Amino acid sequence: MSLCRLMIMDFMEGTGRFDECFGDVPMYSRYDLEKGLFYAEGYMEEGLKIEPFYRFELSKFAEWIREKLNDKTIS
Repeated sequence: MSLCRLMIMDFMEGTGRFDECFGDVPMYSRYDLEKGLFYAEGYMEEGLKIEPFYRFELSKFAEWIREKLNDKTIS
């Protein structure tokens, strides 16, 4: 499974969800967030704490995603 790189950049670097160059177009969707949560939870169920490629904490990533998913304006 691959993750949305733009979503990962937002999580890791705080780049934001919107592209100002194209009129505040969202760069990732609710679907990307749901897929990312599934990804993180799957690795955590296997006992991993650190994402193997990007090297971030899976629990913090999952928490960040849950916060984003609580925002009902994200479609």
